[in-house]
Amino acid sequence: MVIPGIQKRQDWSTFEVAVEGARPALIIEITSPETRENDLERKVEHYARAGAPQYVIVDDVWGQSGARRLRLLDYRFEGGTYRLHPPDMAGRVQLVIANLWLGVEGNHVVCYDELGVAFGDYTAVVQQEAARAAAEARAQQEAAVRAQQEAAAREAEARARREAEERAARLAERLRALGIDPNNIS
Repeated sequence: MVIPGIQKRQDWSTFEVAVEGARPALIIEITSPETRENDLERKVEHYARAGAPQYVIVDDVWGQSGARRLRLLDYRFEGGTYRLHPPDMAGRVQLVIANLWLGVEGNHVVCYDELGVAFGDYTAVVQQEAARAAAEARAQQEAAVRAQQEAAAREAEARARREAEERAARLAERLRALGIDPNNIS
């Protein structure tokens, strides 16, 4: 459920609109053999009475051949009742409040952003984020090492320049002591 206006999240076994003072804007259910009839019939009526703007059912259908098929049922509250909206041409249902889309690929429900890019499953998203964070940490480490190396190189160059200038100054001093003008040597 997406419930705007809730001040404190709770672990509700039953959400009572009148008690909570907030109405769910989006409800998504996934049927199972034990809950299918309840989700497809009773809850449609119940959520319509509650005035929830959108109720999406991921119906887990098992055919007579034993083949599994998922279908999306998109109920929208219009004119005091739910009206079933068909999926779009790609078979997707828009989750209006979230500006996201749900679709079915094989036996999986997939969430898409407004550009139609799939989010990926939770494990893949977490792994991608971990890989991105690790790559960023490596890049930061490499940048820090490079900065240290560059600072060390600048310091070594400055030290070498100072030492060369000191040697040149000592040499000029010796030449002057011998009565030779260091500026006239070719």
